Amino acid sequence: VGPNGSGKSTLFKILCGLYKPQVGEIKFNKITNPDFNYFIGKVGFLFQNPDEQLFTNSVEDEINFGAQNLKVEINIDDILKRLKLIEYKYAHPFTLSRGERQRLALAAILALNPEVIILDEPTTGLDKKNVHTIMKIMCELNKENKTIIFSTHNMEIVRQYAYRMITLYEGKIADDKIL
Repeated sequence: VGPNGSGKSTLFKILCGLYKPQVGEIKFNKITNPDFNYFIGKVGFLFQNPDEQLFTNSVEDEINFGAQNLKVEINIDDILKRLKLIEYKYAHPFTLSRGERQRLALAAILALNPEVIILDEPTTGLDKKNVHTIMKIMCELNKENKTIIFSTHNMEIVRQYAYRMITLYEGKIADDKIL
């Protein structure tokens, strides 16, 4: 958590290899400063705006894209069912609602079965039902030994779903506590 401009999105982009730290180092699975390719398939990153990561012509193609490139076998229907998108399998992603597009972007990430899932403001612009749906899926994934890291301005979501809260301020950790 932290105010706008505190460094949450930048930190997340460092944690998934999109950015390199200007100072300090990052360690992932005992490897110091791994390059971007190391993170592929290990860390999934859900952008704040799902439209920034959707680019194919169908829901099915969107979920298949990463899996095909990494030669990972997936069961598309299982993923679609889990994210309540099965009825949209052949739809164009931009015909879906904001909440459905958010779940689709998440489905494409889950298809790669990453160890760590990072979500940048995953509930922004969602109604209460979609907020609960996304966060319930994150809880299920956490129970499956996935590390879930998310940012939010909504302290109710933090109270309801987080185990640990790190507060950033001006690019630095201002507080770190177990909830």
